[in-house]
Amino acid sequence: MLAEVEADRVSTIIVKDLSRFSRNSAMAGMFINFTFAEHGVRFISINDNFDTIDPNSIDNDFAGMMKSESVSLTACFSKSMRTTPTVS
Repeated sequence: MLAEVEADRVSTIIVKDLSRFSRNSAMAGMFINFTFAEHGVRFISINDNFDTIDPNSIDNDFAGMMKSESVSLTACFSKSMRTTPTVS
Protein backbone atom coordinates (compact mmCIF):
# COMPACT_ATOMS: atom_id res chain seq x y z
CA MET A 1 0.00 0.00 0.00
CA LEU A 2 2.83 2.39 0.82
CA ALA A 3 4.24 1.99 -2.69
CA GLU A 4 0.83 2.95 -4.10
CA VAL A 5 0.69 6.01 -1.82
CA GLU A 6 4.19 7.08 -2.86
CA ALA A 7 3.25 6.62 -6.53
CA ASP A 8 0.31 9.01 -5.94
CA ARG A 9 -2.27 6.36 -6.84
CA VAL A 10 -4.18 6.61 -3.53
CA SER A 11 -6.41 9.51 -2.56
CA THR A 12 -8.05 8.15 0.62
CA ILE A 13 -7.27 5.45 3.18
CA ILE A 14 -10.12 4.28 5.41
CA VAL A 15 -9.55 2.01 8.40
CA LYS A 16 -11.85 0.63 11.10
CA ASP A 17 -9.73 2.18 13.86
CA LEU A 18 -6.21 3.49 14.34
CA SER A 19 -5.08 0.37 16.21
CA ARG A 20 -5.84 -1.66 13.05
CA PHE A 21 -3.67 0.69 11.01
CA SER A 22 -0.56 0.45 13.20
CA ARG A 23 0.38 -0.97 16.58
CA ASN A 24 3.15 1.63 16.78
CA SER A 25 1.64 5.06 17.41
CA ALA A 26 4.85 6.89 16.49
CA MET A 27 4.94 5.14 13.12
CA ALA A 28 1.22 5.83 12.58
CA GLY A 29 1.80 9.50 13.35
CA MET A 30 4.69 9.64 10.90
CA PHE A 31 2.60 8.15 8.10
CA ILE A 32 -0.50 10.23 8.83
CA ASN A 33 1.22 13.56 9.43
CA PHE A 34 4.06 13.36 6.93
CA THR A 35 3.91 10.62 4.28
CA PHE A 36 0.18 10.81 3.60
CA ALA A 37 0.13 14.61 3.82
CA GLU A 38 3.06 14.86 1.40
CA HIS A 39 1.15 12.77 -1.15
CA GLY A 40 -2.23 14.39 -0.55
CA VAL A 41 -3.79 11.26 0.96
CA ARG A 42 -6.84 11.67 3.18
CA PHE A 43 -6.82 9.28 6.16
CA ILE A 44 -10.05 8.27 7.92
CA SER A 45 -10.44 6.09 11.01
CA ILE A 46 -14.12 5.29 11.43
CA ASN A 47 -14.34 4.18 15.08
CA ASP A 48 -11.98 6.94 16.26
CA ASN A 49 -13.92 9.66 14.45
CA PHE A 50 -10.61 10.73 12.92
CA ASP A 51 -10.31 12.42 9.54
CA THR A 52 -7.30 14.36 8.30
CA ILE A 53 -9.57 16.69 6.34
CA ASP A 54 -10.98 17.95 9.69
CA PRO A 55 -8.33 20.03 11.47
CA ASN A 56 -10.10 19.55 14.81
CA SER A 57 -9.94 15.77 14.71
CA ILE A 58 -6.16 15.47 14.40
CA ASP A 59 -5.10 16.73 17.83
CA ASN A 60 -8.09 15.48 19.80
CA ASP A 61 -8.44 12.01 18.36
CA PHE A 62 -4.77 11.22 17.92
CA ALA A 63 -4.24 12.25 21.55
CA GLY A 64 -7.15 10.01 22.48
CA MET A 65 -5.51 7.10 20.69
CA MET A 66 -2.27 7.77 22.55
CA LYS A 67 -4.13 7.81 25.88
CA SER A 68 -5.93 4.58 24.98
CA GLU A 69 -2.62 2.94 24.07
CA SER A 70 -1.09 4.16 27.33
CA VAL A 71 -3.96 2.68 29.35
CA SER A 72 -3.64 -0.58 27.41
CA LEU A 73 0.11 -0.78 28.07
CA THR A 74 -0.39 0.04 31.75
CA ALA A 75 -2.97 -2.74 32.08
CA CYS A 76 -0.66 -5.18 30.33
CA PHE A 77 2.28 -4.20 32.56
CA SER A 78 0.17 -4.48 35.71
CA LYS A 79 -1.05 -7.94 34.73
CA SER A 80 2.53 -9.00 33.98
CA MET A 81 3.66 -7.79 37.41
CA ARG A 82 0.88 -9.80 39.10
CA THR A 83 1.57 -13.03 37.19
CA THR A 84 5.36 -13.01 36.88
CA PRO A 85 7.12 -14.89 39.69
CA THR A 86 9.70 -12.87 41.57
CA VAL A 87 13.24 -14.06 42.15
CA SER A 88 14.62 -13.68 45.65
